[in-house]
Amino acid sequence: MPRQLAGVDNDKWHPLVIKSVLIDADFHFTKLPHERRQNLANELAREDTHFLIDGVLNSEFVDADGEIVETDPADVNGPRPWEKGGASHWRHAVIVVDGKIKEQSDQEWDISVLHLNAHGDPDNRKGYFWSIAKVYEITHRGGGG
Repeated sequence: MPRQLAGVDNDKWHPLVIKSVLIDADFHFTKLPHERRQNLANELAREDTHFLIDGVLNSEFVDADGEIVETDPADVNGPRPWEKGGASHWRHAVIVVDGKIKEQSDQEWDISVLHLNAHGDPDNRKGYFWSIAKVYEITHRGGGG
């Protein structure tokens, strides 16, 4: 794919680029089946596990201290996740390792900021994600994490 479509360093990447990097690093990912998505909070909290969450990032969320945090303060002109065109504008993926969301620029958040309900869906008024489209479990083909 042309470089300009592949992504922007330290900001965003095309899903095929992410997939290629994981495969080249000898990782395998499996889409979480519906029955495991129903208990997503417990799945993500397991130690020694890695997940990729693909969804629509919320423009702000409530952190573990109850404070409101903007996810992209520089984005003042784009549509919000709930507005027309917002879902594609805010599409985002993160890695979850040992119950921690690993974000760009070395940011890290506890999975409690997802504010998941009993069905594994985020509270779109408080959650880090407005909605979650897919969750993949990531395993190293060599057996390690």
